[in-house]
Amino acid sequence: MYCAIVAEIDKRLEDPVVGFFVQNLSHNLLLEENGKKMRVVGYLSPRLPIQEMKKSLSRYLLDLKTENPRFLPGRAFVRYEKEFDWVGQFKKSFRPRQVAPGWWVAAPWHKGRHPNEIIIEPKMAFGTGEHATTQLCCQAALGLVKPGMKILDFGTGSGILAILAAKLGASEVLGIDNDALATENAEENAGLNRVRPKVKLKLGSIEAVPNEKYDLIFANLILSQVKEFFPRFKKVLKKKGFLVASGILTYQLADLGRFLKENRAELTAFGRDCDWAALVISL
Repeated sequence: MYCAIVAEIDKRLEDPVVGFFVQNLSHNLLLEENGKKMRVVGYLSPRLPIQEMKKSLSRYLLDLKTENPRFLPGRAFVRYEKEFDWVGQFKKSFRPRQVAPGWWVAAPWHKGRHPNEIIIEPKMAFGTGEHATTQLCCQAALGLVKPGMKILDFGTGSGILAILAAKLGASEVLGIDNDALATENAEENAGLNRVRPKVKLKLGSIEAVPNEKYDLIFANLILSQVKEFFPRFKKVLKKKGFLVASGILTYQLADLGRFLKENRAELTAFGRDCDWAALVISL
């Protein structure tokens, strides 16, 4: 018997809700889409304090609704299932997807279908390139990454951006994530794409960023994290370098614009996909 804790949410809240699951509830996730809504399903042992975990998720969804009043309300519930191969089901549902013009993310069993591929082993907790924020970063990378660059991918997840940067000619890419399973998956994906040793992965948060200088920094993070980590990014970014900040909701752009002005940073390019935005910032 499997126990599943479910968040039914507005599709636009996928990233923060998946992050909450990974950090607090379960790494074993399945995503179910249904029109403008979706379900994030986390599989758990029935021996865990399921009802307390559900209450925690409900409180989080209420906070998200307060912060995002224009989004559809979310709800949390628990369901029980008989034998269910969630890993097999997730892999079965995965399809190659275009993340930038001419570039596709594909699983190993789809390899060779497209000329420019980023091969990843799909795992439940990590990005597979389906979200707008990842795609916006990939699109920005096509215009920013130059041969020989040294790049930091902060919050690397499955390593899609780090791998793309290496394939575009970067000489050195460091991917950092605070989730051990994410970095393990990113290591596996770097091997599948034969971009070692150019791509190195590191477990940790902002304290894991070394005292080195980077030509380009990718930060696919929510607004509060971009603000929190901004001083460190500024310190390690080379003069005339760029910070690509994604994970920003369009209604937060005015807030971020004021923050950038206060910190003497300049917005040099901007991309948008539905309610999400990515900004190219020079410091």
